[in-house]
Amino acid sequence: MSNRNEKLVEWRGSLKRIRSMDSFRSKEEKKTLLIMLLSYLLLGNQEKYKNFMEYLRKEGIMSDEECLMYFHKGGENLLNYKKHFQLENDINYPFQKIRKIGEGSFGEVFQCKHEEDDKQYAIKKICTESSLNPDKNEIKILSSLEHKNIIRYFSSWIHLNYLYIQMEYCPLNLREYMRNEERNERFMKELLDGLEYLHKMNFIHFDLKPENVLISKDERVKIADFGYSRSFLSEIYNKENYSPSLYICGKDDKYEPSMDIYSYGIIFLEYNMFYCKTNMERLINIRLFLKNRDWGLKKNWNRILDGCLCEDQKERITTKEIKRLIE
Repeated sequence: MSNRNEKLVEWRGSLKRIRSMDSFRSKEEKKTLLIMLLSYLLLGNQEKYKNFMEYLRKEGIMSDEECLMYFHKGGENLLNYKKHFQLENDINYPFQKIRKIGEGSFGEVFQCKHEEDDKQYAIKKICTESSLNPDKNEIKILSSLEHKNIIRYFSSWIHLNYLYIQMEYCPLNLREYMRNEERNERFMKELLDGLEYLHKMNFIHFDLKPENVLISKDERVKIADFGYSRSFLSEIYNKENYSPSLYICGKDDKYEPSMDIYSYGIIFLEYNMFYCKTNMERLINIRLFLKNRDWGLKKNWNRILDGCLCEDQKERITTKEIKRLIE
């Protein structure tokens, strides 16, 4: 018996089983089954069949729910296909996923191309069932911000237990840029401008680090990843909810702009420090600088570091004071 005849016998058996199932009596469900049956028989290849079903879904011929009803051997509940659909086909038309470009506070970020406007975007994917679910906080903050040094927000949607956030795409982050020994002083001024605007809008970033500072195609600094951000007017800092990192002072006890000022100080130190080949070398040298407080930079820049990296939150300088010193 040929391979195709074997498949035909298999599908005939499947059809008999489906006719007896109460959940498959509607015309729409019969249409779905027929399309899948004929496609599977004609294509004769499971991978081609899977791709064809995905094409029908993208073109709107079949809905997401219809494609999730069956995958092969009609009548079976296709949990495996659902997993494939979630993990591999998570970013759908009109977006075409190009590559993964990083991980944010709560999810992965992908570089994508919009097939209709032919532009590239960054799309962040966040699992809504995760215990780390930000409860759309990032969207609320991003959608309320509009500044040349803040990453631009376009839209968001939920699909198959995932939240997707469409944002401006930037090809580089500050960590990658700092691999160059020559660094543009303007970037630190632009980062300060974005931070000043954020604080004027009554938000703190709370996760400011080189990985979350992006550089656009036109070489403009963009602050990104607002997953941990919050209003400093209504929140009470609880150290149990967030472990201090290199960029957050362990002695801080209040949500206020001075938290971001400390983070800016560490970034400013890194930016003006000699190039380190490894992360361990970088961490060791930053800690030595913090311990000795001998920055070795020009006078005003030393004052910036003294003011930003003060361990007492109340004693740190403001963005306005930094702007006067950085010029």
